[in-house]
Amino acid sequence: MGLRKLVVEVVADKEGDLAMFTAIGFEAEALLKDHIRDHAGALRDLLLLSHDVDAVAGSMGVGGLDLAVERQAG
Repeated sequence: MGLRKLVVEVVADKEGDLAMFTAIGFEAEALLKDHIRDHAGALRDLLLLSHDVDAVAGSMGVGGLDLAVERQAG
């Protein structure tokens, strides 16, 4: 698909969301203080996480996972 980097935005205090994304290889890149407002009107920090697709794709090729993913997408 030509993707090189995936980026996700997570509310910084959502520990479950943060744990899920870091467990699959996302890493923190930026913290934006008081960047969003929740439903109650309170300001919340936003954390930007990224995932290096090329690095993961290279390691998937070793175990043949790249071909399995291509077949699923195909």
